Order: sequence, then structure tokens, then C-alpha cells
Amino acid sequence: MSITETVGREASLYLFDLQNYARENGCQADNNWQLTRATLDEKRELERSYELIISGKYLPEAIPQIFRLVNSKLNPAEILKDADSKLSSNIGSYLVAYRTDKLKR
Repeated sequence: MSITETVGREASLYLFDLQNYARENGCQADNNWQLTRATLDEKRELERSYELIISGKYLPEAIPQIFRLVNSKLNPAEILKDADSKLSSNIGSYLVAYRTDKLKR
């Protein structure tokens, strides 16, 4: 299996898990989800701050490609340059999606 196939499969699985998680929690997978790359500490902080969150751990070299594929499905209108700036600012090995409108109280 090539790296491209592996990345595509991982992105598809992430989206599948996100859609199931969203459905289980009564929301849609295609709105109000923020996608980011995070370290373990950043992921834990996000988990403390937001109610609806899903994450996956990936090899650091695969995250940019997986991020772009997942982000293109979640936020198709987002400019690619904005997505690249989110990636370059972090070296974490987690890909985290969370609902920005679901802060914990």
C-alpha cells in the first residue's frame, strides 16, 4: 500500500468517525467544526474546554496530507493558505476536531 493510499484511508476513517460522533451527539459533521493539529498537552486543554471533540494520533509526516483532505470536506470554503498556516504553527502528532459552539461550562 502506498503512502497516498494510506493517507487517503486514514482521512476517510477520521471523517467516518467524526460523522458518527456528530450523529450520536445530535449535530451534523459538516458545520461548526474547527480542525487543528495539536500536541498532547494542547489536545488535553481542548478536551477540557470543549464538549464535542474527536482526535486521532498520526505520524507527524502524514498529518499535513490528512489535515488537507479532512479540512477540504469539513470546510470547503476555507482558503488553502489559511489551512497551511494552521499546520505550520504546530508540530503536534494529533489531529483534533472540535465544535467551536460547544464550550464546557
